[in-house]
Amino acid sequence: FDRISVIGTARRIVVKVGTLILSQADNSLDEKFIDELMAQVAFARSRGIQVAIVSSGAVGAGMGNMGLTERPTRIDLLQGLAGIGQTVLMHRYKTAARGRGMRVGQVLLTAADLSRKRDYMHVQSALRALFELDAIPVINENDSVAIDELRFGDNDSLSAHVANMIDADLLVILTDREGLYEGSPDTDPRPPVIRPVH
Repeated sequence: FDRISVIGTARRIVVKVGTLILSQADNSLDEKFIDELMAQVAFARSRGIQVAIVSSGAVGAGMGNMGLTERPTRIDLLQGLAGIGQTVLMHRYKTAARGRGMRVGQVLLTAADLSRKRDYMHVQSALRALFELDAIPVINENDSVAIDELRFGDNDSLSAHVANMIDADLLVILTDREGLYEGSPDTDPRPPVIRPVH
C-alpha cells in the first residue's frame, strides 16, 4: 500500500484531527500544531487539492480557556465548555489560515442533520458552497447542543460521513492511536492494525 501515490492522486481530502493531537498537557490548544497543519493544507491546496477538516477539541479548548484541569461529568457543563472552546478553536484555525492567505468556514453538525434526507442535502450544499468560495470547511459535532440520542459518538464516525457526503478521495485520521484496529486495544493487548481501508 503506497500512501504517497494515493495522496498524490486525491483531489479532495478530509482530515480528521483528534482532541489529544490538538491539545497540550494543560488542555490549551497546541497552536504550533495547528499552524503546521494549516501549512500542509496550504501546500495541498497549491496542488489543486480541496481539503475539509473535521476537528475535535472544543471541550478541551474550553477547559484550557477556563483553566480547568479535570473534565466535568455534568452534561450541561460539558456543553457550556464546548460552546466556549468552539470559539477558541475556530479563532486559532482562522488565524493560522489567514496567515497563509486562506479562509475557513465553520460547520457544526448533529447526527440529526445527516439522518433526514432534506437536512443531509442542505449540509452537502453548504459544504460544496464553501469549496466554491475557496474556503476550508472546519467541521465539528455541535457538542454545545447535542444530546446522547443525537450524537455521532465520535468525530471519527463524523469524518467518515463527511468524506462520503463530499465524495472525498481520501480520509486521513490524525490520532494518538497506531491505526484502525481489528479489535479493541482496550481488551486485546495486540490487535492487528488494518493499514489501508478501501
